[in-house]
Amino acid sequence: MEAKYLSDGRKVVVIGQLNNIESIVQEVFVSDSGDQIPSGEKFTTKNLHDEPVKSWKEREAVKVDLMYDRKTDELNAIKHEIRTMQSKRSSHAKIIASNLRQIKELESMDVGILADVMARNIKWVCSVSWAWEKVMTFDEFIEIRSAYDEGVKLISVHARNDNTLMYKVGSYSDGSGGESEYKFFTCEDKLKDFLLSKYKSDTEKGYMTVEKFDSIKGFLKLPNSERKALLLIEIDKANEVYKKELARITKQRDKTLNMKKVKQ
Repeated sequence: MEAKYLSDGRKVVVIGQLNNIESIVQEVFVSDSGDQIPSGEKFTTKNLHDEPVKSWKEREAVKVDLMYDRKTDELNAIKHEIRTMQSKRSSHAKIIASNLRQIKELESMDVGILADVMARNIKWVCSVSWAWEKVMTFDEFIEIRSAYDEGVKLISVHARNDNTLMYKVGSYSDGSGGESEYKFFTCEDKLKDFLLSKYKSDTEKGYMTVEKFDSIKGFLKLPNSERKALLLIEIDKANEVYKKELARITKQRDKTLNMKKVKQ
């Protein structure tokens, strides 16, 4: 007897043909020993397949289940990574807080940023000195690319009177070289908030320049009209300086010429 499969996956043997459309079949069962035995009531069917088949719905259900399992694994991996980072950050913060508590003046200091630096949670770095410097990723910023030194730069922590910490970074691993104050950020959104606040403050005080504008335009959506306005201001200032210098030189020249005439 020929073996076939029904649409629901059951295996049957064909007993015979009822007509041109329907076949008489009997379901195949498997014994404990593994023998396949046709058994049970004979019945008719119109749909027979040479091999086991699945409906579109069943196949899609399998795909969804596989996708769900994969996404679940990805989610669990992300949760594990978050827990690991939180654990590291917490451990570093506890160590730092424990040491700071030994010094009365530092008991109320916020060591969150320092803990983030030690846990490598910092993503972006920006100078907070009067001159704007290039915004860099933390890895670009901290690595030393010099023939005189290698490794990472030394970050020094300074306590202010207002119970906040200030972070300065030297050029080399021993802290030597230029030392500037920097701000650290754990995400790009916080960096943008800082840059926007600094931009507004410097603009109101008249400290904003085209060079500063260009250094942050890659992070903030600033209208080009503001850059043009800054450029005009700088041109006016340059003209004023030029006029003053020209007047000074002219005056000095006239004075020199008069002295020569007197001697003659």
